[in-house]
Amino acid sequence: MPYAEWTYKARKLRDCLDGLSARFKLPDELVRGGRATGRIASETKGLYDGGLARYAAGMNGNVIVELLAELLFPTDAEGAERLRKLLSLRMSRRVLTLLWAFYTYEYENKNISALVKLAAGYAETGSIETPAAEMIILAAAESPVEALACEVVTHNYIINSFLADYDISRDAPLASAVARQFLTLFGREGFILNEAWLLRLIKDENADKNLISHYIEVLSEHEYISAVNERILEAQGRPEEPGVWDGFAAPLRQKFIRWCYLRDLRINFAANEKKLNMFVKYLPHIRGVKTKADTGGPFAIDFGDFAVLDENGASDFSYMCDKFIFERFTGETGLDAGDRKLFDARDFIIEEAEDDLIRLNFHSVGKLYVQETINILLGITPDTRSSKNIIAAKLKKDRERFSIGTV
Repeated sequence: MPYAEWTYKARKLRDCLDGLSARFKLPDELVRGGRATGRIASETKGLYDGGLARYAAGMNGNVIVELLAELLFPTDAEGAERLRKLLSLRMSRRVLTLLWAFYTYEYENKNISALVKLAAGYAETGSIETPAAEMIILAAAESPVEALACEVVTHNYIINSFLADYDISRDAPLASAVARQFLTLFGREGFILNEAWLLRLIKDENADKNLISHYIEVLSEHEYISAVNERILEAQGRPEEPGVWDGFAAPLRQKFIRWCYLRDLRINFAANEKKLNMFVKYLPHIRGVKTKADTGGPFAIDFGDFAVLDENGASDFSYMCDKFIFERFTGETGLDAGDRKLFDARDFIIEEAEDDLIRLNFHSVGKLYVQETINILLGITPDTRSSKNIIAAKLKKDRERFSIGTV
């Protein structure tokens, strides 16, 4: 076939398909184009059984959609009854499909909900087995959104799979309501498999606090979805900030604070897995974290009685000091030990050398001494060294003299 003839036929086919597309619309497209004019209620005024039946027989898909739009806000009870009568006379698979598409956009309207209950009876008695009929029967339940949300479970907990199977547009209000209800009712599987919906629902400070609370509760700090948590931070702010997280239970707020600390650790120690793994183990013991932007100096981890300071997350060295030493470094660009010799964690364990500033060496076996030192100071393991624990005694004395804040 010559190229010119082939392109001509292809163009003619495209024009033909475009013409058909303009004439025949999907149910969702029909519904979104429906407008209430009051025309049908006016034209049927004064008609009774025979007249209504003849009028109903002449209604096409566009008229049925217009009728549904008029039912949203009928002018009077008598007119609404006529409109329902017309629709019941034309009830069919096609009408059920149109009604279901309309319901996905107007599910909160009482008149449409009443019509759905009427249609559910028709679908059940007529044994109609279509996706729209199945959903209309569920939507006629006392708690329709909850009933529909439970149906998502049969689609392997994937919301978009459920929406696709039952012709629900993702932009329809019912889609968001079902997604929110499903994610609130169901736990771990729902969140992990529906990240895109979580991001969509948690978009600003008006996001559903029940949904956010449920998400924080059912997943551990290590299971949280980074993109979702970042969205929560954008919408709600840092949980340490006063007043920002009002309305959230204190345990959930504390749990999310720990994740924020974990996030800060991952960022600062991104280039040093040894340091990251070490401090992540002590996440439950961390009282606060200050980034370099916060301190104007080293990255700081507050453990209550002592702090760990880190100038370079990629290096093998950090520093441990008591809380008062830390105050000297806030706002400074680096750590300065002066002329004195710095002891390592190894010296603390083996030589029993103690000071208010100790260097932590994470190279090779050094990290084992770091771990043992932190364990002793946190009280995780007993201090079995033979000499008197100068640091512990000093910290105890300082606690008696001062009110120690957080980093």
